[in-house]
Amino acid sequence: IFIKELVLKEISYKKAKARSLNKDKDYQEALKIFESELLKQKLFIALAKEATDEKNVKKNYDELVVKLKNKKDINISYIAVKTEKEVNQIYQSLLKSPASFATQARKKSLDKEVAKKGGNLGFVLEDAIPSEIINQARKAGKGNFAKPIKFTNKWIIVKFEDERPAEITPYEKAKDALAKNLAKKAIEEFVSQSLEKAKISVLLK
Repeated sequence: IFIKELVLKEISYKKAKARSLNKDKDYQEALKIFESELLKQKLFIALAKEATDEKNVKKNYDELVVKLKNKKDINISYIAVKTEKEVNQIYQSLLKSPASFATQARKKSLDKEVAKKGGNLGFVLEDAIPSEIINQARKAGKGNFAKPIKFTNKWIIVKFEDERPAEITPYEKAKDALAKNLAKKAIEEFVSQSLEKAKISVLLK
């Protein structure tokens, strides 16, 4: 069946060309669309390949190491709820029983995936956590929870578990993830810059 399909495809191709069907307008338009999409994909692959050259990846890794030199990994737990009334009730309860923090998080925190872990985020690079939350946690001190604060559309109680110097992943373990990020960034920058240069304007009526 496979061989028959190949033979039929070749015969059909030659027959269609003999009839000059490849010169029809609709065929040329379809061919242009296909070619345009194919070349776009090939360009993206080329951009990604250039961005993920070993020298670029190593350079990016070295820059990250320098940035992480004086950074900290922060371990916090938190409880997030909708209203000020609810957060104050939980806070008063925690003042009476500080050891119940994880239990309260599991029962009442809105962020369910984190709540399953007793509200604990584990160690996270400090840059990944909003500064107001880190500041609140550090004010409380290790092992303690801070007064409730409003953050975006939630009320949060933060507990400062621990901190340590930022962990630096060895190059061999980090290079694949860095390469993916560099490839993604190269394509996103190309798209952004190209659209900006094109000066596309949309008229809404």
